[in-house]
Amino acid sequence: MAFGVGVGSMLGASVGFGSDSGHQSSVTKSGIGVSTSADTAGIIKPTFNVEAVRKEVDTQTQITQTFSKEAPQAVARYADSKTKPIRDAATYRELQQKEDAGTATPEDRKALQKLERLGMTLEKASATLADPKAWEDYNHWKEGGTGRIGAHTIAAAI
Repeated sequence: MAFGVGVGSMLGASVGFGSDSGHQSSVTKSGIGVSTSADTAGIIKPTFNVEAVRKEVDTQTQITQTFSKEAPQAVARYADSKTKPIRDAATYRELQQKEDAGTATPEDRKALQKLERLGMTLEKASATLADPKAWEDYNHWKEGGTGRIGAHTIAAAI
């Protein structure tokens, strides 16, 4: 069994592991007579290839290290996609209120226009913020939500 630890240029670390095993068997026959090369054909010859086993274990280690780095990012992307409707609707409503009150900054206007280009309207924002399913998804997948914690826990256990 091999164990590897890698630390990338980004904050964080990854852990990997791998293993390899094998076995051989043979049937031995005995008798009295003259030995020929055909008689010795069933003898077990050493087949353990240290380099092949090392490569196999290193590959397994690299795969698990890569998974341990990628899985949390995949969970975060999925969770963000589930919270985005509420976040965008709330942001749109807030920016629209600033625009209506005349207190919107140029950055606020740019963000408002970006959301509008993506199809957000005041009606759509209001509908999303009134949707119980959207709030359920948001609460389940936000930072500290049970879905996000559970998915990170499962990914870490693998």
